[in-house]
Amino acid sequence: MTGKLVLALAGSLGFFGDVLFANDKFEMVKDKPKIIIQDVNYTGSGCPLGSASLYSSNDAQSFILQLEQADVEAGPDVSIRERLKSCFVSIENRTDSKWQFAIRSVSIMGYLYLEEGMVFRSRASYYFGTGPQTSVSIKHESPIDDYIAVKDFIPLEGLQWSPCGVSRNLNLQVSYRINHKNRRDFPDASGFFDPATVGSMNESFGFELLWRSCD
Repeated sequence: MTGKLVLALAGSLGFFGDVLFANDKFEMVKDKPKIIIQDVNYTGSGCPLGSASLYSSNDAQSFILQLEQADVEAGPDVSIRERLKSCFVSIENRTDSKWQFAIRSVSIMGYLYLEEGMVFRSRASYYFGTGPQTSVSIKHESPIDDYIAVKDFIPLEGLQWSPCGVSRNLNLQVSYRINHKNRRDFPDASGFFDPATVGSMNESFGFELLWRSCD
């Protein structure tokens, strides 16, 4: 079943700095571009109907995808279905024809518990329309019992840019996974990750945007 995202504006998302503009080099810009999100649809095991929200900064700088039921768990007596949760999000958007944007970085936040012998992975991919896809992956395999906030940058050569003068949906595919990495030595090991437990906004995935001129 496909759901509709709740869209809200966030005046300050805290995790990011100023809007970035890319040409031959990065520089701050005073005349900031705008992005209008017109419609959002989502589906997947990590985003049942009514469990996802999108928060967009009012400066066209970033947005946050909140997933309230994307927690993953692995261990004795835990169903294999709980080890992986994923969500596909399609964002219908419109920007000024003078600008195009790309996702510059992806952040994940949540509470992670891993015993020895377990590994946690998170992956986020994006593309415009039916265009090429860019992905980032985050991995943690040391014992931990704490909140995490990890930010990973997409290499400049790997950026996918929105087309100039044409509107294309921004499509996101995000996932969390917990698995055994050494079941032989640690057969009873367990782990879990809850992305809906950090801060007042429950910031599961954060996406920082980069802009450049179409001229």
